[in-house]
Amino acid sequence: MVQSETRRALLDAAAAVLAERGVDGAATREIYKRAGVKAPTLYHHFGDKRGLMDAVVSDAFERYLAEKRRLRPTGDPVVDLRRGWDAHVAFARANPVVYQLMFPSGRGRPSAAARESLRLLREGLDQLAAAGALREGVTPELATRSLSAALHGVTAAICREPANRGNVRLSATVRDAMVAALLRTGDESE
Repeated sequence: MVQSETRRALLDAAAAVLAERGVDGAATREIYKRAGVKAPTLYHHFGDKRGLMDAVVSDAFERYLAEKRRLRPTGDPVVDLRRGWDAHVAFARANPVVYQLMFPSGRGRPSAAARESLRLLREGLDQLAAAGALREGVTPELATRSLSAALHGVTAAICREPANRGNVRLSATVRDAMVAALLRTGDESE
């Protein structure tokens, strides 16, 4: 295999093992065997397990961003915000273990992926504020923090109980409450 194919095989194997066994159960031995390489090859490409996990997160974030970029603005901030929320939740539902690596909860430093996602959200909310789409008293910072907190709460609940039939309703309910709390509707005067 050429270098890029080997790296891709290791990333795909790691993502598969993570999905099946979780972070704690993901053994590098199983990963390199699934990729069809020997241990030194894994360490050559990624240094150690942490380096491999970081690369899996970066790879997943690139896929996440590609999905987000496919969502072209509609011109309606409410529709766009809902679509962005739904794309984020769909990614978390499809990749729950990797998502938890991308967006760790707790006191640790957020991953580069989480920081970039937050930056992109803030940029979008800055644009909405400039267009007068945020409710009175809602700043881009407040909107960013509020949406991020709500979104990560929803995705954490979904990742904990991925088979719960109420997940779609949970997401839509919180999403719509956040949209109503943060954005002006078309019939509101400025």
